Amino acid sequence: TSLAQDGDARYLAREVLSGKITTAADMFSLGMTALELVSDFNMPATGDLWTDIRDMNIPPEITNSKICLNI
Repeated sequence: TSLAQDGDARYLAREVLSGKITTAADMFSLGMTALELVSDFNMPATGDLWTDIRDMNIPPEITNSKICLNI
């Protein structure tokens, strides 16, 4: 959709791709931004890692930061 194309896929909640624009999708995007900032990991825009993150399978290279994320 054109709405999904307006954002950066690295921070996009999966449901936005099907046109569901919600507060939860905004919170997901904010969380992804915060996670990227504290982990110093560049979030993927596509691929298996993109899918894994949205399935809440956060890989250690993201969560192994010096800041405790409690996730």
